[in-house]
This record gives sequence, structure tokens and C-alpha cells, in this order.
Amino acid sequence: MFSRSRCGDNSWSSDDSKENPTFSNEDNSHLSSLGKYKLGERGYSNWGINVKYLMHGLEETNNNALKRIIVFHSWEKMSDEEVYPKG
Repeated sequence: MFSRSRCGDNSWSSDDSKENPTFSNEDNSHLSSLGKYKLGERGYSNWGINVKYLMHGLEETNNNALKRIIVFHSWEKMSDEEVYPKG
């Protein structure tokens, strides 16, 4: 199990995984899941502008998204500028 302050094996906001990204559909992996999603119910978030949307995974690679409570929300650390190829 990974700590809440990490993203997979990497710390939050780092670009350590840009050369070799990892993905998972498993709960508590703290990794993104590949695939198409449908945005669901809108709710309150403690992040950014206080709005989040539940995400429903539409493929086998992300079908645990709702159970994992994967959400779409704003985050002040995300730049409005393009980050590629930084990671």
C-alpha cells in the first residue's frame, strides 16, 4: 500500500514517472487508470474551485474508477501552460 502523499512510487507534483509511467485499476494504487471515462454526478471538493465530478470508467482498464472514487477536479498546482515534455 502507498502513502497518501505519493502517486504510485513518486511524490505528488513530481515528474519522476515521465519516462516510464505506470497505470493501475487497483484500489489504493494511487495511479491513474487508462481508458475512456464518463463524468458523473457533481459534488463538493476541498480542492481548487470546490467542484468535483465522479468518473465512471467505461473500459476493463478503468472499470473500478467509481469504486476507487476517482474524480475530476481543479487543482491550483496544475499550470494553465502546456507541460509537455516536462512530464
